[in-house]
Amino acid sequence: MKTFLVFLSILLVSVTFIAYQGDLAHYMQIQEYLKGLAEECALGAAMYYETEAFGQGALVFSETEANAFVEHMVSQGQTVLNEGREGTLTWSLQLCDEAKGFDGSDRDPATIVTLRYICEDLFRLPFLRVTEISRQAKYQQKAF
Repeated sequence: MKTFLVFLSILLVSVTFIAYQGDLAHYMQIQEYLKGLAEECALGAAMYYETEAFGQGALVFSETEANAFVEHMVSQGQTVLNEGREGTLTWSLQLCDEAKGFDGSDRDPATIVTLRYICEDLFRLPFLRVTEISRQAKYQQKAF
């Protein structure tokens, strides 16, 4: 009987460990995907600028074109993330330039993209609960 209980406890711990490792790998994969998507959105949004202001020597981002680009990228990311499970991917874009102002002490134009993925619990174990993953990326251009 003692051998059976020891075997049963080792089996239970092993199954718990395997479930945790699988769920953690999926969680890390989502985090890496969101990190890459946020960086791509921030970089792409920084490529859209007002041509008239640029001709006068100022780098001012085009808010409508940058928002449209990020919206397109996030909609593609939403379809990729929904292949495994249902969730909602939301985003926010902050443009820091000469027209909209700068954040903090930096005086270089920058785009900041924040992605937030809300879904059902990513871990099957009852003592772990993760329903939200958030990543942020900043693309900063040096002043010319």
